[in-house]
Amino acid sequence: MHLGMLAAALGCAWLIRFWLTPDRTPYLSRWQRALLGVMFPPALVLSTAISLACMGPSGRMAGEWQGWLCFGVAVSFGLYALGWLGWLGWQAMRSRQHIHTLPVRVIGGDRARLVDSAIPFAAQVGWCRPELVLSQGLLDDLDEEHVTAVLVHERAHAHYRDPFWFFWLGWLECLGAWLPHSDALWQELLTLRELRADARAAESVDRLVLAEALFQVASTPVTLQPNVAFGAEAVDRLEERVDALLRAPVGDTSLDRLHWLFIAAIALPLLVVPFHA
Repeated sequence: MHLGMLAAALGCAWLIRFWLTPDRTPYLSRWQRALLGVMFPPALVLSTAISLACMGPSGRMAGEWQGWLCFGVAVSFGLYALGWLGWLGWQAMRSRQHIHTLPVRVIGGDRARLVDSAIPFAAQVGWCRPELVLSQGLLDDLDEEHVTAVLVHERAHAHYRDPFWFFWLGWLECLGAWLPHSDALWQELLTLRELRADARAAESVDRLVLAEALFQVASTPVTLQPNVAFGAEAVDRLEERVDALLRAPVGDTSLDRLHWLFIAAIALPLLVVPFHA
């Protein structure tokens, strides 16, 4: 039973990753596919590992060596997951400690930490209670109208709580890095996150102004993942974002019933634990 659960979880994880490859379907379908592809396979393997660890190495339905093998794999993967969570949490804590040393300025009505850097960028830093961080280069290179567009974009990230959710999604992405299409799905999800923030910002500021601001800071050579950095984008992704801004809204990011069923299926291995003999 234990070996079958482990094999089923690994097989489902691989099949889902092969199936949910990035494509150019409408935005909502792309968001659902990318979110499910990043989250479901590693979460299913993790819940199976927790279930097997809770059931222990003993059982009546298989040989003793299979029980200990599955128990060892489950505990090892659990420790691997805890290690990644601790590492990402430590990085987030260090980032938060660092930004608390930066001076505070009120810019366009927003409280922001100011970095003395000529490189123009804006970011939400922190996963639980993120703070807005702006560089002096951004304020020097952009006029007031374009700075306002950047601020509205960052407010959109705060509205969707992107730093919080992408901290956990980034953790799952690390756990599933050994699965197919991991980097492609993660980059797809990051791009769709930016498209969503752009679309919400475009409800308050002119789309052309926002596109111009994005283009001006697009050469930023920094990436603050899993934080949210404005303009830290590859060239092809930048073109997609600018094109989306100039074309039409991207729509919502709600999940349909089928995708909620997939998410609920993550808990299925845990339901076996009370029936284990």
